[in-house]
This record gives sequence, structure tokens and C-alpha cells, in this order.
Amino acid sequence: MWVGGVCRRPPIGWDDVPTWRAVRATGECVLPGQAERLRTEGVPVQDGRVDLSGARFDGFPSNGPLLALKAEQDALAERVSLRDEPGDEPAPPGPIAAVDVAYPSPGVARAAYVEMEPNSLEPTYELAVESPAPFPYVSGFLTYRELPAYAALIERLCGCRGEPGRAPSVVLVDGNGILHPRRGGVASGLGVLADVPTVGVAKKRLCGTVREDGRIELDGEVVGACVANPAIDGGKPIFISPGHRVSVATAERLATDWFRDHRLPEPLWRADRLSKTG
Repeated sequence: MWVGGVCRRPPIGWDDVPTWRAVRATGECVLPGQAERLRTEGVPVQDGRVDLSGARFDGFPSNGPLLALKAEQDALAERVSLRDEPGDEPAPPGPIAAVDVAYPSPGVARAAYVEMEPNSLEPTYELAVESPAPFPYVSGFLTYRELPAYAALIERLCGCRGEPGRAPSVVLVDGNGILHPRRGGVASGLGVLADVPTVGVAKKRLCGTVREDGRIELDGEVVGACVANPAIDGGKPIFISPGHRVSVATAERLATDWFRDHRLPEPLWRADRLSKTG
């Protein structure tokens, strides 16, 4: 997605970067005049598609930046706690918070925070903060794109709230917790670094296998649940997993207790809207 966007709108100073040589994995040309330009360079193109058997290039020099990030995620996953707090009992009823990030323009993130009291119909507190978003979207590495936005949000939150009320019992995060190839999604990253209980709520399943009972297994371990709001007839499911300081069962309960009239739990649905509208 990021590569395609850059190729369509190259940044200033990229005049000499051969963005026209980037095609889809199928060989399909998608940029204006791309097929003709490739033909002038001797690249075999037929019906708008490159013959990749003789034209593919993969010898890019790299110091393996994603390998370093994977190592960081592995280390972070070791710090994740799946123990309910306090003790092994479900967390007592209290305020619940939700956070989400949207991207109103290239390179800009808008992180939103919504807080609601149990059984409340409206948020008790809302805040949206914009900050730079230099890291591109890379599947499995959402933490590095969104965590800086959440850090800016938390900093502003601490400065704006004045006298704090009861701390939220949990934070619902748009994204995955341990339902992640390295058990370290953005909900886990936020939970570990901020030392708060978090639950990941994703709209798409990144990995794992959904069992008949709705539990999601990854490498033989139950890491989450696939659940649809029963109030929505034929509604799409969401994928719930613990982020930090919450068990799988409690993560599912906390998220589904806030089902109202939408696919997402109510606080997260409101955070999603706030992140898009400011």
C-alpha cells in the first residue's frame, strides 16, 4: 500500500528514482504510461503485464531493519502478562477507555481517546491528538506506526485532564494483542510500555485458526476469540485478544460487555469515529 502510494506520488527530490519499475506481484502495470516506459527499457510487457520470469529483480541491499524490529517484538512479548488483575478474579467494574488511530493525510496520525463509565450512554471524556506518522503500514508491524501516536495522545491526556478520576480498568485498542505472529501486537505494545491492562480488538484476523467454539488457536495455544455482536443480524465478527495484564477469557468478556448497536464495542466505535472526525 505504502509503496503504491509513493510510486503514484513520488516525494520531492525523487526525480531520478525509477518508480515506474515497480509493478504488482502479478506483473501488472498500474501507473500511467508505465508499460510503454518499461518497453523502451527492453522489459517484456504484454497486455499491460510484465513477464516476471526474465525481468524480476530482488537484489536490494538491506541491513534487515524488519529483522531488528522482529527481535524487539519478541522481547516485548516476553514481558506480556496474561494474568488478570487483581489476582485471578475479573477486574471490578470501572471506567473503560478505548483508543484508535486514523490517518487524515499522508504522514499524519490522529489518535483518539474515549472514556466511558459502566452502563453509560455517552462518553465521560474524549480527546483527539494529531502527530507525525513517518513509519509506513507494514503488516505485523502496526506497533511502530501507531505507538508514537498513542504516546503523543497520552502526553496530551496527562496535561489536559487536570484532576484525574478513577483510572480506567482497561483500555480497548484497535488492533491485535497476542493474536499476532510474534505475540506482540499494538495492544500488547501499548499495555507493556504504559503498564496498563489492554485488550486488542481487530476487524481482520491477522493469523491463527478459528475453532468451532469461536476460540482462536495459534501454534496450539488459545490466543483470542472470534465474536460477532448478537444484536446485529448477520454482522461481521471481531477478533479479540489480550494485550497485557488481562487473560483471554477476561479480554473477551470486557469487550463483549460493551456491545451495543455496532460491530465494535461502544467505546471503541466512538474512538474510531473521533479519530476520523477530530
